[in-house]
Amino acid sequence: YALFGLMHKNVLGFLNITTDSIKYYPTDVPFEDFFIDPLEKFVVGSSFNHDLLEAFDIKDKKIVYKTHFSGMPHLASAAFWYKDGKFFFATPDIRKPVITIWQAYDWKKIKEIPAKGPGFFVKTNPNTPYLWADEYSNTLLLINKNTLTPEHLKLVNKGWIIHTQFSGDGKYAYVSDYAKDGKVFIMDPVSLKILKTIPASMPLGKYNYVTYSNERQAALLGEEVYLQYCWGCHHPTRTAFAPSFKYIAKHVPISLIKAQILNPDKTYKLLGFKQNVMPQFHLSKYEI
Repeated sequence: YALFGLMHKNVLGFLNITTDSIKYYPTDVPFEDFFIDPLEKFVVGSSFNHDLLEAFDIKDKKIVYKTHFSGMPHLASAAFWYKDGKFFFATPDIRKPVITIWQAYDWKKIKEIPAKGPGFFVKTNPNTPYLWADEYSNTLLLINKNTLTPEHLKLVNKGWIIHTQFSGDGKYAYVSDYAKDGKVFIMDPVSLKILKTIPASMPLGKYNYVTYSNERQAALLGEEVYLQYCWGCHHPTRTAFAPSFKYIAKHVPISLIKAQILNPDKTYKLLGFKQNVMPQFHLSKYEI
């Protein structure tokens, strides 16, 4: 399906791309600004003229969460990350000087973090400990994902620092100085060191298409789950204490991978092992 909202009707449209038929499902407000979460389970939407944010369950075709807000969170620019069994997203606000932290799937608002001004974009990547946001200022707003504490990094004397993007492998952050005689900063996402500066007039770039794929976003969240639970024994491409993820992906069906995670004492023989040394993890369906 292709999903779409209408500006003046409280519905969410599902266009069947095989038959070209459309079905509409009710919402409480028009979904003028929305995102589909990286796991493609929910649509989170809001309206420019109402102070209501809603989460719509794609499978069950119904609203499962709603909350009021002040300002206008820019949902299409949300950034997602995972930590300690929970999934989070952050939204900038185009009317209010805050970055809002939300918890996904166990839906709730966590915190509003003050900014110097309203912003349009917030981005992150597993390779950086920060959320990177613009705040209508000459500074870059960096929010520590572990402590949710902000800091302001001054990059130019005057102007508007905006629209961080990450390279596909997450090794570089591209940050725009939005001015006629502006520039693009290429930065290290951990040390925050400026590695190179490229002159550019009014840069506002989606500098690669890779990071705009929902499949890629889901893989980034999966990488964070992997680093928390699996990395000590399963390395990405080489055999360590256990087979590499590359080997597993090529040789083990997804159903058996899930079964092994959920109940390794019952499945290790199916994988050809004489005994089980893998602990059992109690993961949510979203983590799996």
